[in-house]
Amino acid sequence: MKNTVITPLAVRLKITENCNRSCFFCHQEGDMEGIFNISPDIKFFECLDNMISALCINRIMVTGGEPLLHPQLLEIINGIKTSNISITTNGTLLKSQNEWKNLHKKGLTKAVLSINGNSPQHLLLVETKKRSVTWALNAFQNQIKNLINLHKAGIPTRVNVVASGVIMEIQDAFDFLFPLSAKHFFEIRLLELLGNVAGNTNSSQEIISSIIKDFNAVPIKAYRRDGSSRWLQNYSCCNFIFSAASSSDFAKCFSP
Repeated sequence: MKNTVITPLAVRLKITENCNRSCFFCHQEGDMEGIFNISPDIKFFECLDNMISALCINRIMVTGGEPLLHPQLLEIINGIKTSNISITTNGTLLKSQNEWKNLHKKGLTKAVLSINGNSPQHLLLVETKKRSVTWALNAFQNQIKNLINLHKAGIPTRVNVVASGVIMEIQDAFDFLFPLSAKHFFEIRLLELLGNVAGNTNSSQEIISSIIKDFNAVPIKAYRRDGSSRWLQNYSCCNFIFSAASSSDFAKCFSP
């Protein structure tokens, strides 16, 4: 691949298995089940510090489940001794601007939100549990409010969109997110779904290919995190920059 960069090793830290959603495509961090709320005690941080030191890690990605459900999230963020700490959340649990600022002060340097559609109805489509329309409306509104609050709190943010379902739905999601991104300054990343989705759907790679072509996206740079087989490709389109994460073989088709 031309114009490629290998980024430093990073660690995903699953702090809870609890989640307030039931997305059909959730992989539970590689099926790591049975991990409930971790206890941020001395032994935990000693173990984490040893790993960070031994592997020369400068980036920790706090995940779940839904990490915002952990009652001691602030203590966990505060105790991680790296310069780069991100959190991956579905964003449906509303945090105020001040709450995000407090996390920022304790060491949080980036937030990653999963938003896979342009309406509350799409939230219902990806759920395996039966949810009410009211639930979906509140959850969707909270996602947008969190994007605004994160921007006001000064925390760099990225929105992940899983390439699943029907191509038109993902196109609608991008049409919805691009203007928001221009206003609230967040990145957008399109994620490949490993495996095919049951039903009348397009494959994940078909969706990514279609988005790239339909938006006349121009590939800029490909990069891969050390220890990962997945490539990230940056694209420029409509005065915006977005990225797509996919398997190495598929990514080669779109590298400059």
